[in-house]
Amino acid sequence: MAANATSPVTNTATVSGGGETNTANNSASDPTTVLAPDMIVSKQHAGAFNGSFFQGETGATYSIFVSNNGNLASLGTVTVVDTLPATGLTATDISGTGWSCTLATLTCTRSDVLTPGSAYPVITVTVNVALDAPANIVNSATVSGGGEVNTGNDLSQDPTIVLPPLHPDLTPFMNHSISNFVQGQSGIYRIDISNVGTAITSGAVTVSDTLPTGLTATDMSGIGWTCSVGATSSCTQSTPLVPNDSYAPIFLTVNIAANAPASVVNTVTVSGGGDTVSSNNSFSDPTQIAVPLVDLSPQVSGSGFAGQGQTGVSYTIFINNFGNIPSSGTVTLTINLSTGLTATALSGGGWNCTVSSLTCIASTPVTPIGVSIVTVTMSVANNAPATGQVTATVSGGGDGNSANNTASLGMTIQPIVSISPQQSSSTVNAGQPAQFSMLVNPLPSSGGPAVMSCSGLPAASSCAFTPPSVPNNVGGQFVNLVISTTARTVAATLPPASGNRTPIMPLAALGLAGITAIVFNRRLRLRPRRRLALGATALLLLFGALSGCGGGGGGGNQQIVTQQGTPAGTYTITVTATTPNETATTPMTLIVR
Repeated sequence: MAANATSPVTNTATVSGGGETNTANNSASDPTTVLAPDMIVSKQHAGAFNGSFFQGETGATYSIFVSNNGNLASLGTVTVVDTLPATGLTATDISGTGWSCTLATLTCTRSDVLTPGSAYPVITVTVNVALDAPANIVNSATVSGGGEVNTGNDLSQDPTIVLPPLHPDLTPFMNHSISNFVQGQSGIYRIDISNVGTAITSGAVTVSDTLPTGLTATDMSGIGWTCSVGATSSCTQSTPLVPNDSYAPIFLTVNIAANAPASVVNTVTVSGGGDTVSSNNSFSDPTQIAVPLVDLSPQVSGSGFAGQGQTGVSYTIFINNFGNIPSSGTVTLTINLSTGLTATALSGGGWNCTVSSLTCIASTPVTPIGVSIVTVTMSVANNAPATGQVTATVSGGGDGNSANNTASLGMTIQPIVSISPQQSSSTVNAGQPAQFSMLVNPLPSSGGPAVMSCSGLPAASSCAFTPPSVPNNVGGQFVNLVISTTARTVAATLPPASGNRTPIMPLAALGLAGITAIVFNRRLRLRPRRRLALGATALLLLFGALSGCGGGGGGGNQQIVTQQGTPAGTYTITVTATTPNETATTPMTLIVR
């Protein structure tokens, strides 16, 4: 087999002759794997700054890696050659463990066996980068020998970026302490100095700020800085600053003139420290200057719910200053409570409050975006209406915006005891019970349970509640009401005839007619109840006739009396829940047929 045979190879045998006519199966092939080493090379560089080289750099390095990618151990000498770009790099060393290297030719050799899948120790090429090296260069390395037959992977190229020489690059940043400055007030600028370059600073660094018209510097300071204030304020320090780092901030305090313009621009400049890039040495901060304003506004906060008879209900009033300067002089807070609400306490830190007049005064300034707090505590009358309201009004303090000086918060006032029916009416036949369900809720302020009762019942009826009373402070409880009615029965009274004689014939005739009707009830098709009533009436009439027949001497009435039931009709039943402090009622309709 040839020394440069590639893998795999295929050997084919063919047969012919013998008078055969089928030639489709006259050949056979045998693919054969050829064992051979396969040396492969790769390389990479390690730059001093973000992986890149820079002009003037010394001791930059490339790393060359050689491995056996074949299926047979290497044989003989393996040679690696590094080829630098035509300009920009100068090799100062080439070496690697186990390698025999020559700097002049940038060649390394070795003859020890390298098994498949293994790698030799790395070769390091050290170079200096010229000051005029181009921005992009390519370094190449090749490998050969070792008995390999595949030379398609014997070259590796490493594109390399070359940056300008390392240098410090100082740049400032500045902003002011709040969104806007205010005429007649003071303000603060913060100045930050950062090194965005590639080298450590050297020597003194100076920060300068010449303020625009309307601003006067009163102080300039920062940790590690030596500062002075004047027409141009400045700070200096000589501490080396590494790349991608910043000095401690500088704070510049200024007075803002009462007639300062609505907008100014403040510019800060940095210099020194070895900085050679001047394009980013200044920063400007546009600053808006507002007209001074005190803007006091109250805000009422509370639960929004209370109960009749409740005590210790607290609402909080927040007095905010949405302006840009503190309040000045006396601030007055006035509170108004709606009918049924009575203040029992009124207080706040720094406030002098009077409960009887519901006013508070304070002289402590309310700062911008600041807040002062007053708390009002009240009781709710037993007969307070269903809704209430707490209103707060603030005045004084130099307030310049009256549009937001009043705020209110409403509340829902629950009754001491309430009845909420689940249905408003019930229709029953006499003798049947009527059932109602309701939610009864006595509040804690009721002082005791709610006892249930009813009125307006029709004759021969009664009511019963389950449970008969509801304890307070349980959030309400469902109560069932049952109204019992009585079935109606027939009743008749027979008056005496003149001369103490009963008119026999008419009564007998009516009685016989009724009996005849019962006998022939199928033809008349009367309802069972009507047949029963008709039969009873006929018997009574016939009995009366017979009694009159023998009555020659009786002088009193002769009568039959039966119990009366619940009369038919529509009735308004009043349901009452009674507590020690309040009573609640609700109507319900009972229809008896």
